Amino acid sequence: MKEFKVNEHIVLRLEDKKTNIYVDGEPFNQCKYVLMRKSVDELKDVLEDIDSVDDLARNLDHSLERVKPKRIDIPPKTRFWVHCSNMQVWAENHYDTRLLHSNLAFPLLKKLAELDDSIAKRVFKAEIKKRFSSGKENVMEFLNINGYLSFLTEEELKEEIAKLIERGNQRTLLFLKENEYLDHLSNEEIVCASLVPEEAEIILELEKLVNEKIEYMSLEEELSSNKDRYPYYNARDHNVIGLDLFNCKLLEIPEIITGLKRLKELHLGRNFISTIPEMIRELKNLEMLNLWDNEIQNLPDWLDKLKSLKYLYLSSNQIEVLPKSIGNMKLLKELDLDTNKLTAIPETIRDLKNLEMLGLTNNKIQTLPEWLSELFFQNHT
Repeated sequence: MKEFKVNEHIVLRLEDKKTNIYVDGEPFNQCKYVLMRKSVDELKDVLEDIDSVDDLARNLDHSLERVKPKRIDIPPKTRFWVHCSNMQVWAENHYDTRLLHSNLAFPLLKKLAELDDSIAKRVFKAEIKKRFSSGKENVMEFLNINGYLSFLTEEELKEEIAKLIERGNQRTLLFLKENEYLDHLSNEEIVCASLVPEEAEIILELEKLVNEKIEYMSLEEELSSNKDRYPYYNARDHNVIGLDLFNCKLLEIPEIITGLKRLKELHLGRNFISTIPEMIRELKNLEMLNLWDNEIQNLPDWLDKLKSLKYLYLSSNQIEVLPKSIGNMKLLKELDLDTNKLTAIPETIRDLKNLEMLGLTNNKIQTLPEWLSELFFQNHT
């Protein structure tokens, strides 16, 4: 039997061709995998490309999905010494849990802390925080399922969740929401963590105005159907880029929205809005304006001043006439005017060379102009 002492608590033994871990003389676990053999300096180089051994293991799993794995027969003694080397590197680096797989590092660290190991006691909670706030879904799930998050106070957990929100990673945000981590924070805390202070204040003011919570939605999250839809905003780099106030009983477009200088999409469907105020011109980056199912009767002549606008949805309103200036909206790709009271469309629409969709169904137009088909033929060739 071969034996290797890592420190005063941990000993590895080669027994029946298997490497077993003993803690204070008691069997603890079996080392099952050899992922890599690296020195301390080499491991630091590896961690510049990956965050942890968990990443390496996951990457290996994905690579095995693409190619047929080859069995590498490592002699038990060689395997034993590789495990000893890896375990020693882990201990010498103050039990850095990135250097071992989570399903070994955290149970072992917990056991050492229980045995009054001074380093383990000092770093145990710090390692839980560090690995949770890494945003790696497999590690976060491991920590949660195995009860390690219970070692953090509610305030400590909220702080780590807020850090993840502040980073603005959309996939991580979706993971936090789907796994109910966001339930630990109030909506105000989420808003303040996700946005610059001045825009957070605007969203919170809008919440008071509509008397509803406005949720932070990941850009990777699929929209709910209209039946289950709720007010939400999207953000990138701590600025609001999308805002949806669907069915919020609005009588007018709130002026404070113009403070969202990087806003690209504004959805205000199914409200009671009757006019489009000129202050909307201040939204220089607006690419999509959705005002379907409102009470709009007239479109302003200055609408073409929305120079970035590509998508304009105005179906189910009371519009009777389109301004000739609409032909100056050179970037417009989609213009939905279904279910209005139009009797004709201005010939200036012929100038919309990027137009790909024009909705005119359920209006009072008797005959469509011949140039309309020519327009779409030109735009699609």
